[in-house]
Amino acid sequence: MDDLQKYLDPSFKEHMSLTETAKLNLVLLEEDRIRSAVDSLQTVKDLIQYLDSEHIRAVPSLCPKLYEVSQTQLKLQENAAELTTETRQLIANYDNLIMSLSKQFILWDSMLTEIEKGKIKKKKIPSS
Repeated sequence: MDDLQKYLDPSFKEHMSLTETAKLNLVLLEEDRIRSAVDSLQTVKDLIQYLDSEHIRAVPSLCPKLYEVSQTQLKLQENAAELTTETRQLIANYDNLIMSLSKQFILWDSMLTEIEKGKIKKKKIPSS
């Protein structure tokens, strides 16, 4: 319990803090990242005029128009989904029709073949 209280004591962190050399080494290790963050912040500072522009401030007045456009887009999506479903159904019907016609043509072809075989056999038989 004594160890637990020692670790939970807020002053424990102060006793366990890094030496000045270790702190300096940490800052030097992170120097590139710190410089990158500074450069990024400078870029934001330079571009803040564009973020505060009149066009950006006018965005709330565009919300109703944006809502209307999004509703139109949703309706178009629904229409496209319905059209896709109808198109797939038409293609399936077309495939079924072509399959039926193909089967019918095959049947007629076999019937004609049988008829032609019968006529050929009859012609080859000599009549006496």
